[in-house]
Amino acid sequence: MGILGHARCMFFVTFVILLACSPARAAIINGPGPVIPLCSVPDNSPTEVSVNCQWDQTLPGSSATTGAPNWKVTITDSAVPPAPAVPPTNLSFELQHLADPDGTAGLPGPTLSLKSGSIPPGSRGAGAGVVTHNSLNAGMAVSGTDVYRYRAAPSGGAMVVAVLGKHISGPAPLFGWSIIPPAGVAGGLSVTQSKAGNNTAVKTANIQTGGNVATVVPLPGKFTGNERKIFGTLSSGSTDYTIRYTVGDPFFSDTTLAFVTGSPGTFEEGDLGLLSDLFAANAEFLVPEFFDAASMSGSSMQDLYVAVDLTQWLTFGQPFSTGPSAIHFTDGVSSDFPGFLVARALPDGSSPITFDANLGFTAPDALKFTGDALISGIIDGQAVPASSPGALTFVGAAVFAWFGALRVRRRRSA
Repeated sequence: MGILGHARCMFFVTFVILLACSPARAAIINGPGPVIPLCSVPDNSPTEVSVNCQWDQTLPGSSATTGAPNWKVTITDSAVPPAPAVPPTNLSFELQHLADPDGTAGLPGPTLSLKSGSIPPGSRGAGAGVVTHNSLNAGMAVSGTDVYRYRAAPSGGAMVVAVLGKHISGPAPLFGWSIIPPAGVAGGLSVTQSKAGNNTAVKTANIQTGGNVATVVPLPGKFTGNERKIFGTLSSGSTDYTIRYTVGDPFFSDTTLAFVTGSPGTFEEGDLGLLSDLFAANAEFLVPEFFDAASMSGSSMQDLYVAVDLTQWLTFGQPFSTGPSAIHFTDGVSSDFPGFLVARALPDGSSPITFDANLGFTAPDALKFTGDALISGIIDGQAVPASSPGALTFVGAAVFAWFGALRVRRRRSA
């Protein structure tokens, strides 16, 4: 199984039915076909809903609504250009939780509106959103949150749109981070976290070496590269985290990870614990850590700044492995690593990557990285129940065995 296969809920389960019949009169096809409706609701519980629809981009847009009685999901192909204009390429989502699993029966939650922006024919798009869903139970306030994600992509010759919604009761899960450093490469590790516009250092981590013994170590810290895993927990409400591993004379890889939520013009970073629970449930998700290939070979000392939109990576990412095979980036991106943006440092050595409400992560064109990079480490994350601040100490023996096998493969390829 590839590395990304470890994240059990990384991808939507999508049902595609191709019918030998004349096209429907709507771009989002909703209604009885010769076999079953093309907008299906395979899971519609009081706390979760999953909707899959076929999208014909050659037809004028209209709406498809499904999900009752617990949810209301309306997907609209919102662009309706006059003929012979380019086919519609924009989706709008109106998402509402009609049930109230935490309190007063029948009290609906707020409606969340999401827009995809342009999705050219045959291309793909993904997004996510979060809305608070508080209620009363016997006169007492009950906290809850609705989280959503959508995916639109070609599948089997058709365009398919999938929506997943989930209600999370009580406080949001915490977020556990970890890193497997480059094998055998000594370096310095620092970790920072952000929430509500404030960036703060993570002061301590746990380290796992032989025997899977956890030891608390201060950060930033020096490591040998032979550590099995370095990990910890972010504080409640964190929206991004940055892992920097510094090598040699020195040069470093500085990677910031966040879930981009909302619509173009209102993009923001979402709660890491909530969205990790939605995208990966109880599993860890895995992200490659890139270093400049020339620097790792000793012929350069170039720092790399990397930003990862986890919404895109955990929707469209592919299996990867560490090793000597170089990954080429052009103008900061690679089609094999959706959601990644790689850049060189500003003249003062700081990061050129910023967050824009219209674009998400962005950087000046002149500093977007063109060149080869190596996957030399692995970053991961996991939702952790708020009642378990020990964070990630519950990871099973099978996971550690898998990491051990990975370490052997990496050393053989070195």
